[in-house]
Amino acid sequence: MKIKITLSLLLMSFCVIGSSNWAIGQDNNVGLIVGALEHHHVQWPDWGPSFFPEKERKYKFQVRVLFEKKGSSWVAFKHDANNSEDLKKSIKYYPREIDWLVAFDGKTIGQLKSTVPDTIPYYACVGLHVLDPNAKSPTVGKITKEFAGWSDEPCFRPLVLVSKNYTSNPQMWKPVRPPNSIIQQCKEAFIKVVGPVALCDEKSGHKIIANNYSSRINHIKTYQSKDGEYLTCYRLEVPYNNKCDEFSDDFSDQWFFINKTGSVQHIGEKMALLDAGDYDKDGISEIIFWYSRYDEDGYILFYNHFSNHAKFTWNYH
Repeated sequence: MKIKITLSLLLMSFCVIGSSNWAIGQDNNVGLIVGALEHHHVQWPDWGPSFFPEKERKYKFQVRVLFEKKGSSWVAFKHDANNSEDLKKSIKYYPREIDWLVAFDGKTIGQLKSTVPDTIPYYACVGLHVLDPNAKSPTVGKITKEFAGWSDEPCFRPLVLVSKNYTSNPQMWKPVRPPNSIIQQCKEAFIKVVGPVALCDEKSGHKIIANNYSSRINHIKTYQSKDGEYLTCYRLEVPYNNKCDEFSDDFSDQWFFINKTGSVQHIGEKMALLDAGDYDKDGISEIIFWYSRYDEDGYILFYNHFSNHAKFTWNYH
């Protein structure tokens, strides 16, 4: 009985999707679509990283179809499913076959093809396409946990896929060290967004409510466009203290956008910057983030100088 349960969980961790459509021609109705090439460790999140010995770990690449340009808006493909019947029907909302360009940092670094699967077995598989078995999947950087998601398994960073030859980054977003004035503005904005926090009084071991904790907020990373806009991330650092362990909070990284006039806008938390590119060729770069929280992973695409966004997420149970 124990063996059967283990095998059942193992199958649940695989998005085992197949397709019999490789012989069909290109779908001429494919519009302007953005997806992601994901590097996925095949295991159930609850098992943790020690379930498989390192030499037995199995990874695969998979394609997830995410967003489509409709008129002047980016729209997420249908990804909400409440039961197995919803999952089965979700296939009809996705293109049958897509030829992709792989984008990174304003450049095209590969080409792939994917096809709609015969079925979608689990919630975490929503939006997946079957990757051409002959595809050569490019990678960038090293395997880390930055984009691990809820499974907490190290992987290569996802790469943006575009159905048209639109991979440039005209705003030329690049990492920089921001001016002190920007850092101070963002710390003030951080406190307004997060509000009072429970911190540990290291002498007494009691919880204290702090309203001004600017000195504990650390700058993590910043990117600047050629137009003088900033995209920046900050984190509240709270040293571990065993006297106050019961009061510890999960303080998420907070992201802010600063426009050319210096106005600060909070854009979200629990995110990691994936890439920037002009995916609709309107002269303004879209920004895509990886998004992850408990039992939920996904992507957020910001456009029109962060005035609009589209969000694609999935759950695991």
